[in-house]
Amino acid sequence: HHSGADRGGCIFAFQSDLALLRTAFSHCEAHRGGAIHTRRDATTLSNGLSIEDSIFRDNSASDPGGAIYAIRNIATEVRGSDFRSNTARLGGALDLNFLEAEMLDTTFSSNRATLNGGAIRIMSGELAWDGGLAEDNIAGAAGGVVFGRFN
Repeated sequence: HHSGADRGGCIFAFQSDLALLRTAFSHCEAHRGGAIHTRRDATTLSNGLSIEDSIFRDNSASDPGGAIYAIRNIATEVRGSDFRSNTARLGGALDLNFLEAEMLDTTFSSNRATLNGGAIRIMSGELAWDGGLAEDNIAGAAGGVVFGRFN
């Protein structure tokens, strides 16, 4: 059990690239990004966030991103990973803002958002999804699996 009062219950990465391989996060809690909060203030797109063969279970955020909250110019790639039973107000598993994201062979199951994006909420960005599974994700207002405002 890990708690990061405001940003990233396990990891807060500012102006940094982050690569995770075969990593598990569970029971992490924060206001933004239950397990991970990553952000950049730079104006150019960075390599950003790379996640492969990892597990995010039972993480929670009181506002955005039950498992991950990523914002501003971060290229995000998630491959062969599992997001299960994460909760947040916005983006039950992922809340992504002002970035490009790619989901490859990734599972989103039983994630919950009290408002928008049961599994994923993406704002002012791009999302590509290839393979994987989405099941039993719930949003209280809109977008049981994905809620987005795309470029």
